[in-house]
Amino acid sequence: MTYADWKLDLLTYNTDTSSDNSLIWAIDAPQTYRYTAQFFAEANGLLNEISPEELNKIFWFLSHDVLNVQPEHYPDLSIWQDYLGAIKILFRDLFNIHCAPVLGHRDEQPTTPLNSACYMWWDILPVWHSDENCRFAIQSLCLEVMTFCLSLGNLACKESALHGLGHWYHFAPREVERIIQEGDRHIPPPLKNYAKSAQCGCVL
Repeated sequence: MTYADWKLDLLTYNTDTSSDNSLIWAIDAPQTYRYTAQFFAEANGLLNEISPEELNKIFWFLSHDVLNVQPEHYPDLSIWQDYLGAIKILFRDLFNIHCAPVLGHRDEQPTTPLNSACYMWWDILPVWHSDENCRFAIQSLCLEVMTFCLSLGNLACKESALHGLGHWYHFAPREVERIIQEGDRHIPPPLKNYAKSAQCGCVL
């Protein structure tokens, strides 16, 4: 199946009425991650085809259902590298431009539909591997993406990065502390306290 076929099925998939025979489920996990990476990399242009509300729903659907595969079916590290690299593009070209610069942990308004996925990204994204070496490498790559997102201009992207770093504290406490300390110049006053919470893993 081509990427174009998979993408069309994803854009038209209805979680209430579509069946498990959809083309979305017709490819293996490595190909699913490849196609998802391509989808993320071109997500900004998708707003010419679908609404922000629809795109936000697709992000949640991908994370909770499509990408949530059994550990033995996870793709190898090279695919993860491309996939996480595409997440950088997604944050830079979509969330950084189209999210409202408001804070999710304060429930600030007005917001946009895309703020939901942006803020919760590192909660909903499945990032695991059955192989310990691959798992360590993947978690480290995620920290690289968060570091990049912390440097973006939109307050929502910075908060998302800190939210993720707070969750990763339990995996790599010293690395999280270092990233936040070195990235302090990218953290504006409204996020200083949240950054302190992230440095000790105290985020929700």
